[in-house]
Amino acid sequence: MPLEQLTILYDADCGFCARCRAWLQQNEGEIALEFIARDAPEVDRRFPGLEPEIEDELLVIDDRGGVYRGPDAFIMCLYALPAYRGWALRLASPELKHLARAGFELVSSQRHRINEWLGLRSDREVATELARAVGHGAPRCAR
Repeated sequence: MPLEQLTILYDADCGFCARCRAWLQQNEGEIALEFIARDAPEVDRRFPGLEPEIEDELLVIDDRGGVYRGPDAFIMCLYALPAYRGWALRLASPELKHLARAGFELVSSQRHRINEWLGLRSDREVATELARAVGHGAPRCAR
């Protein structure tokens, strides 16, 4: 039975993570993708006992209960996208898995710097800014 859905637990306070989420949503294929902030109360309710090995690691849970962490989670995200499935399968091979791990760990460890360099805003920053704008009476369009 093929996979139908992946639930992706990501850092909603990270602009790079938010940009990756948006990119995945734009490229979604036949495997549905659901995104939940890692620290949302819903995570504990839906996935009791799920303990991260590293506080801010990427986690993916498939609809069969499989849990993927870090580089394996990244590979699963690529696998969900038909255009990148071939890359996912290559990166998961024993010959390339160490490169996928090294690349993922490098980007993951530098993601806060990437946010600064590229001026990326997190989902929570955008939500706060929008709430502020609505609360202060957002400007109306000129007629």
